[in-house]
Amino acid sequence: MRTHRDPTVGEAPAPRVTSHVWREATTMSLYTAIVLLAVLVGLGQGDRGDDLAVIWGVSVGLGLAHVFAFNVAAVIAAGGEFTEENRLSSAAILGAVAVAAAVASMPYLFHADAGAASTVATELLVAVMAVSLYVEARLAGATNRRSLILAAATVAIALVVVGAKIYLEY
Repeated sequence: MRTHRDPTVGEAPAPRVTSHVWREATTMSLYTAIVLLAVLVGLGQGDRGDDLAVIWGVSVGLGLAHVFAFNVAAVIAAGGEFTEENRLSSAAILGAVAVAAAVASMPYLFHADAGAASTVATELLVAVMAVSLYVEARLAGATNRRSLILAAATVAIALVVVGAKIYLEY
């Protein structure tokens, strides 16, 4: 006679991705996109490989610094415990950084001219910002319309800031 075996007995439950983890990811993708927009101002004049090295160097450094600071603060707040949510948040942060860096890198793979690649990368990063802001607003409970308005307004402000940076550097 065969008996039914419960496959979940003795197994740890699968980690649950909470809205907090998603917020960490969207916030980090927005932050990385903004930083890379500022970095791209100085790129595009030289070698594509050098530009890619700068994009990935800044992104990896930013991600690792953020994960370190986040985890130190989270462990202190949790009384010395590093939780599963901390691990998931760290992975989400690093994943978001990798996505933003990959999006910024794509034009360098398809354009021979570093200047053209830098321009397209800037446009793609603005799209990353818009999507990140929209998702963040929706996670916070905003309506679809309000989320779109918030994303558009914030992207407009960010572009003014990047434009001012470009103007001040030249």
